[in-house]
Amino acid sequence: MSTDGELVNEILVLALSATPNNVGDIYIRAVNLYGQIQSADKQQQGEYCVAQIRSRARQAEIGWRLFAIPPTAPRSLSDDEHIRLMTIISMLHSFCYGVERLDEASFVTGPDSTPVRFYINSIYHYIAALYLLNKEGDPIGGMVYKALSPMGLPSLLDQIRGVLDKPMEGGISFGETIRKIRNDFLVHGSFSPEDISPIMKTTQLRDMTQRIHLTNLIWELFNQSFILKIKLIALLTASGIDPIELMTRYISRNSIPLH
Repeated sequence: MSTDGELVNEILVLALSATPNNVGDIYIRAVNLYGQIQSADKQQQGEYCVAQIRSRARQAEIGWRLFAIPPTAPRSLSDDEHIRLMTIISMLHSFCYGVERLDEASFVTGPDSTPVRFYINSIYHYIAALYLLNKEGDPIGGMVYKALSPMGLPSLLDQIRGVLDKPMEGGISFGETIRKIRNDFLVHGSFSPEDISPIMKTTQLRDMTQRIHLTNLIWELFNQSFILKIKLIALLTASGIDPIELMTRYISRNSIPLH
């Protein structure tokens, strides 16, 4: 079994070998290695190396291969479905941006500042919309599953579902915790502390250990969402589409004549 120092060194080696053709595989490997690190100081070093890989992968656009074996759809996708995938990529990019800005704001302005509250509330809304709302018997809720499933791509959400199902204190899942905070406090609340009191008591979120646990799960979801984003970019690359031609064709076909 590798020591924490060896794990950090492995991530560093991966960071130095990242290219547009392999950075997806490298990022997944780096995230998995980082998850094995136990000591706080080595976690900090490991995250710095992972962030270097993420910085390269963040530049990815349609045309980058990213993976040795890119994901593919089980059937030909329509122009509308390709555009849906591009829209999902944009939404995931926004969500990931928000999580990174939350971390930055917490460091610069303090954990209870207005910027931190803004970003954390926005993140709850994004998580709910992307992965939690209107589950209605599906394996996972949210807009992303409802878009990917008819395309034959629901397995791309397996890792995200695994994070959402992880338990908080009291036996309630991480995903259900976020859903309740979002619904009972941010959307259907009355600005009363009592709106959020039940879920806070159940999960013991006033305890610092549990708050750290929640933060770590948000970062796990961030990483899996980032991976989903680059997988969809790789899928569109493998499909051979030209985004400009696609949008031009779609607009031409759906435009309303002016006269």
